[in-house]
Amino acid sequence: MLSPLLKTADVAARRMWRAAGLRDLRLEMQFRRTELDWRKLKHEALPSAERGAGSSDHGGPRFLLIPPDPLLLTASKGDEAMLRTIVSEIRSRYPDAAITVATCSDAACLAAMKLEIRGANILGETRIGEVFREIRRIDPTHVITLGADVLDGSYDPNFSLRHIVLTDLACRLGAAAAVMGFSFSKYPFQALGEILDDISSDVRFYLRDPSSYDRFSRFCRAQAELAADLAFLMQPDERLPRDIEGWISEGVRAEKTLIGVNFHPLLFSPSDRSNLTKAIESLATVIKKFISEMQARVILIPHDFRGKASDLWCLDPLYRLLSHECGQSVFYPDRELSAPKLKALVGQLDAVLSGRMHLAIAALGMGVPVLGFSYKGKFEGLFRHFSIASEYLISTQEILAVDKLWAISSAFVNDRQNIRTQARAARSRVLDLSRVNLGVLDRIN
Repeated sequence: MLSPLLKTADVAARRMWRAAGLRDLRLEMQFRRTELDWRKLKHEALPSAERGAGSSDHGGPRFLLIPPDPLLLTASKGDEAMLRTIVSEIRSRYPDAAITVATCSDAACLAAMKLEIRGANILGETRIGEVFREIRRIDPTHVITLGADVLDGSYDPNFSLRHIVLTDLACRLGAAAAVMGFSFSKYPFQALGEILDDISSDVRFYLRDPSSYDRFSRFCRAQAELAADLAFLMQPDERLPRDIEGWISEGVRAEKTLIGVNFHPLLFSPSDRSNLTKAIESLATVIKKFISEMQARVILIPHDFRGKASDLWCLDPLYRLLSHECGQSVFYPDRELSAPKLKALVGQLDAVLSGRMHLAIAALGMGVPVLGFSYKGKFEGLFRHFSIASEYLISTQEILAVDKLWAISSAFVNDRQNIRTQARAARSRVLDLSRVNLGVLDRIN
């Protein structure tokens, strides 16, 4: 583990790297190299029938999944929810299907085993030509890329490009291809537009909210359809750990308002991380007021465990600020819960304050009201699905202002029954939109 001095030096070096423009130059070079490789390879791709090899007639269908996090696979419970859902849907249609998920680590392959699918460590720091050869060996009948929020280039343009063009190449090899669970930010990497314009028209992009669909349709000519997130279809696992079940039962018997809270470091940009401590303190103040003034009990819910983006970086210090004064009124699980268990958990709450969109999806899918800590335009489209007022999206500046945060969040808790009614009324329509993603399962190119 790095010492505090080395951590400070590491942060300073990263800031200098960004400020000097070296990071952007490196990303641009990687992007252009991948683009050139793809433009050459796509002319070499031939459908399986022309190669005289695999269609679904040779054994069963073969599914290749390209995940949003090939390094850790399920450390984000949102990614786990999408993977579990698509695997379950494939199994229900094709019990004999071979399902492979592309990874770039042994840890991800181990996580794949827990999902009862095969991990193929093919997505490392190699040129896409090598990955293309591996995909040819797998010879998929279907390729499904789970887009999440990593394919618009706003995090890493080359990562986005690689996943998009690998989907395209698999499609050109004869696979039915789709990108699903996919959102699109206000600020995509502009050079992706001409790539998407040149992607095979047989690749379908299922955008998971109306805002993303509108942005994507304006950005490029790729084949797009409006859907809802795949994770809405995931079934909850009702068997919660005893301590959590007991804490919830105690709150119900005492007629307390049960509120879930999630918070994470990505809510603040790297240049604004100095405000993170202040934001945690502000949230702690509001939680104490929930408990003292609104007869509430609060459970802190970690939903993402990925390194520096982990929710624990915020929830650990938040719990330390609360635990002594609030006692049993605040609960913090001491274990990582699976995505189905988290969905069951939020389904038993009265309201959820969330910085993670997939935790909000789990809650709204169970008819539970959500207030969103908004960043990168993530929540707007989701709230449009449920006609939830934009006033219940809190900006980073509003988080920092205790009085503003309390005014909005207390109004939200008081309005929770109306929001619950809206969420339940929209649920059937949203589930139908989620099923739109599954059209690819019945396609054979």
